[in-house]
Amino acid sequence: MVGYLEGVRNGGLPGRSEECELALTRDEGRCVISVWQGREQINPRQLQVQRCLIGCNIAMDIYIEDVRNSMNNIQPPVLVAGTKTNVSVILQWTGAKTLQNITYLLQRNYISGDYVSGSTEWQYHEAVQWIADDKLRVERLHPYATYRFRIVVAVTATYTVVSGESLPIATQPYGAPTTAPVITSATTSATSVHLKWRAPLFINAPLLYYKVVVAPANDLYNQRVREVVATRSTAVMSEVVTLLTPQTLYVVYLTAVNLFGEGPATEQVIQTQRKSKADGETPYLVLGAESSVLKQDLNDVFAQAKTLYRDDSRVNTVTGVAVHVKKRLVFASFADASVRVLNVDKHGSSKVICGNLKRPTALSVDWLHNRIYICDESEIVQCHLDGTRCTTVVSDLDPKPDTILVDPCNGMFLTWERDVSFSYLFWVQQGHGVHRVDLAEFKLPRERAIQRILTLDLVSSIAIDYLRYRMFFPNESSNTMMSSALDGTDIIDIRHNTQNPDFINVKSLTYHQGLFYWSSGEKVVMEEYDASQSLYHHNEMFFSERAFVALNVWHNASQPTPVPIMAPRKLQVLFTSDTAQGEVRGRTGFMKSK
Repeated sequence: MVGYLEGVRNGGLPGRSEECELALTRDEGRCVISVWQGREQINPRQLQVQRCLIGCNIAMDIYIEDVRNSMNNIQPPVLVAGTKTNVSVILQWTGAKTLQNITYLLQRNYISGDYVSGSTEWQYHEAVQWIADDKLRVERLHPYATYRFRIVVAVTATYTVVSGESLPIATQPYGAPTTAPVITSATTSATSVHLKWRAPLFINAPLLYYKVVVAPANDLYNQRVREVVATRSTAVMSEVVTLLTPQTLYVVYLTAVNLFGEGPATEQVIQTQRKSKADGETPYLVLGAESSVLKQDLNDVFAQAKTLYRDDSRVNTVTGVAVHVKKRLVFASFADASVRVLNVDKHGSSKVICGNLKRPTALSVDWLHNRIYICDESEIVQCHLDGTRCTTVVSDLDPKPDTILVDPCNGMFLTWERDVSFSYLFWVQQGHGVHRVDLAEFKLPRERAIQRILTLDLVSSIAIDYLRYRMFFPNESSNTMMSSALDGTDIIDIRHNTQNPDFINVKSLTYHQGLFYWSSGEKVVMEEYDASQSLYHHNEMFFSERAFVALNVWHNASQPTPVPIMAPRKLQVLFTSDTAQGEVRGRTGFMKSK
């Protein structure tokens, strides 16, 4: 640096190089010059110091430029073969570590592994020892962790040059996990808890399984233990623990286990909900079977199914079924292009509605706003429950949907105003995936923004858990059941623990109390859960008919009424002489004043 300063002085800048040189020597190569800032007129000494400062800055700029040119395109460090352990590596760097008065630093970036998504920011790593001009030992790393490294050349306090990034380097596995899994959600019902979690950041070795322990807070030795196989295909895991006691405080412990042992636990306290009237209600399966609509008791699957309706011709087959539990109505579409509404309390009672349709097939009921949705060839039509005031909500669908499903609980703007229905409408087109439209968009059918949220070609049917915001669909290629968020993200395998799975050619799917029921069109299959072995089993249900469509669960819990999970905020009320209009967080409603 002193040579650069001398060159500047000799190049014509006045000043005393020995004074500037002395300043540089005292501060390890940095230009530090104390300039006297008196108020009197500049004297020769002050002018000399100012000129020295200018010369020093110019010299520094020239020096940085020369260093930049000599270190252009610095190569990244590389791993020295055979030097990798579980906590250290030796890197070779062919950069110019010959310049004097320059500091060489190492930065590391922790990369996601098989179980953890994302990466950390670049951080300086202090446990570095240069064992040669071109080799450095990096210590205090985590086992079974993947890193990238780069060299930072600190030319001055304010100017650095950074090398390229190394290829990913993974340390050797060793030891039990050093960090705990992260519980992202714990949703409870009266008798179950649905857990979701992310893998630990540092697992130290390939994971074998997660151990889920649920115990009453007042009896921690009375534990329910589940082992969930760790999969590398997803960073998010989930599990449902059932057979819990309503309105009880529980403690959930979650640990990760690898080849070396069990890691630390994460702990969360939960409380199951109060048992509702629906918990003691008998669930039924309502479905179409040839030319009949059947109702099967799910608490006694060996009992003979009740026939709600049978077409006398026996050739007018059922093409779709939907239910409205609170109004005790069943809707069925038939091959003769009719849609009938059945009253479950009056055997054989039926009435034709929507008689002007072309070819109705799949049906779905919005039980909150009392609407029925009908797939009619390339259109989806919305009608009142009596078949009046029908409007097309989606058109120009090719091919026609196999399944349609309305979600009135989780639309963008849930409202209780009369004659307004803000909901999500889902439909499945085999070979084209799962689509969704927000019915809150006040647009013409052709102008609604259709989202393709799943691209799996073999999906023909879906089911929804409305209160947990989850969608279920079979993965035929893996012969398992998947779960995702309602926008198609956060996809996880929820049936990895199924013995002899039979999720093949699922044409109709429904869900109740953590168990699935589905049909291939030729048979109906139900799930059973063995808590002692933490395994699901599949069993065929027996009916005298041999062709089945449109499975529905008849139970109040299958069509819930959403309630707020937080107290209302930002209440505003506008009063008139006899009414008051209130608004809570953007939702409006009217009430009569007293």
